[in-house]
Amino acid sequence: MPRITEFALIDRAEQPCVAVKERTPVAQLPALIGSAFPKLGAYVAGEGLEPADIPYVRFLDMGDMDNLLVEVGFPLARPLPDAGDVVAGSIPAGRYVTFMFLGPNEDMEPVYQEMEAWLAQRGLVSSGQCIEQYYNGAPFPREKALTGVLVPLV
Repeated sequence: MPRITEFALIDRAEQPCVAVKERTPVAQLPALIGSAFPKLGAYVAGEGLEPADIPYVRFLDMGDMDNLLVEVGFPLARPLPDAGDVVAGSIPAGRYVTFMFLGPNEDMEPVYQEMEAWLAQRGLVSSGQCIEQYYNGAPFPREKALTGVLVPLV
């Protein structure tokens, strides 16, 4: 399945968020997301807020696919305090490259490689981290999965 938008450069302001941050093997990522999103949703709703944007997974360290450091989170309109394993934080301000992808996430690697080549042609460098926003899920079939990608630049 394809990248369905062109690569674009955007500047983002800092965005408050709450998240669950863990190390996990890539195979266990769906289970982590499945447990974190309801927990985050309940916390945010209990504080009288709704997410300010699409929930996300931020990949902070992808050096070892059996030991990823990820942050599963909700962007917010205003900061909230920590609550147990839900931690307050922010998505950093800065310049990002972004694109939309349609299809199973395991098919995205060639698009990330294409993005790195696109950046290199422009003299830009990614930070090595990325944020994936999942616009739909079950009951949609995997080939209809819509993912927004934000990659901070150095």
